[in-house]
Amino acid sequence: MPAIQPINVQGMLEISFMCPSAVVGSRILIGDSERRRAMGKLGLLASSILLGSIGQILLKEGANQLKEIKLSFSTITQVCVNVYSNIPILAGLVLYGISSFLWIQALAKAELSFAYPMVAFSYVIVSCAAWIIFKDHFSFQRVLSLGIIVIGVILLSRS
Repeated sequence: MPAIQPINVQGMLEISFMCPSAVVGSRILIGDSERRRAMGKLGLLASSILLGSIGQILLKEGANQLKEIKLSFSTITQVCVNVYSNIPILAGLVLYGISSFLWIQALAKAELSFAYPMVAFSYVIVSCAAWIIFKDHFSFQRVLSLGIIVIGVILLSRS
């Protein structure tokens, strides 16, 4: 695998690829516009993931306020009124909607095989927020699992 060494040269990002098995080396200059595109792609992904995570926390808060939902054919109208008059649920759905539009923009700019696994970071965000806000229990196994997800997302982002 080639070694990659980023070097910042007067507003340009220079990346050197040196192959240890060959005497060949090559250099690629990435200008500010390409760097902005890459940052824009990551910004869209991060914004979509963050808004979706906040939306999930708001949905949980709204569900806690509703306590129990007894869904049947005879109660569906009342359940819909209760759900759609709940401010945290409405806010969560709005954030999900915005997150979806940002996600579509991100998909237009990024490879799906890169973008989709990044969504796993939302598991970490939501779990940490649930631990802080809702006092969810965190076992060693849960912390370890979330750590593995973070390592996986970091490795993926460097690919």
